Amino acid sequence: MVKQSLQQTKARIIPGLSFLLPAVVLFLFIPLDSKPALFEESTARKTALKYSIFLMYLLLPSVAPILGRAQSQSNEIATFETADFTRPSPGKFVSGWNAGTNIVQASRAGMGQSLEYRRSFRGNNSVGLLYTRTPTDSKLILPQNSYDIWPISRNEFDLLYTRRLKPFSRRWLSPYGTAGAGAILLDGKKASGLDRQFAYVVGGGGDFRMPHRIRLRVGVTTDVLKASTYSDVTYRSSWTVMAEPRIGFVVPLGWPARY
Repeated sequence: MVKQSLQQTKARIIPGLSFLLPAVVLFLFIPLDSKPALFEESTARKTALKYSIFLMYLLLPSVAPILGRAQSQSNEIATFETADFTRPSPGKFVSGWNAGTNIVQASRAGMGQSLEYRRSFRGNNSVGLLYTRTPTDSKLILPQNSYDIWPISRNEFDLLYTRRLKPFSRRWLSPYGTAGAGAILLDGKKASGLDRQFAYVVGGGGDFRMPHRIRLRVGVTTDVLKASTYSDVTYRSSWTVMAEPRIGFVVPLGWPARY
């Protein structure tokens, strides 16, 4: 009787602790120095931003009752090196002194880091949060082939559903597909200020089995989104595509799921 009670208590506590750990890691992972210029004005604003991200991450357990019993769930956290490639897109100024001017906007291919948390439910399904920070350059190609270029920082938060597919070759490779939506914060400092974007996200990849429960994950996500207007109300951007290939390591958390 006592043993059964301890097992039930463990089944309730471990998933919660497993969820809290990656949240704490995310809290420590995002450096304050990378925050937009708006938040560099005071320590209070920096702290408010950091805790807002931390609390938003902790809200995800509220969906646990929908996903199934705690005993049948598992948790994992992954860190990646990430690249991004954005397709150039046309834009047009619709008012102001340069109304009617057509330009092309582009971003330099960049390298950054990603942190992902997934919570599994009902076998091969999972939901998770993927954070990616990528420094890059924004470039506006103007008429007569002149251009304007400045550094910009991209911070992206994706909420994703993932479906694990049937493993290949004696289970050493486990492919998956993923889909969801993302929110992007662009910080161009004094050059273009802050801007935000919404993206539809699809992707896929595979986990390669390694010793000691660690897995190597190779994958890519593709964002379909409207290019930034850099908060300029006189400018109209168009739709574009951004691909983010990534490679990194996955560490399972908590107790193995029981199905």
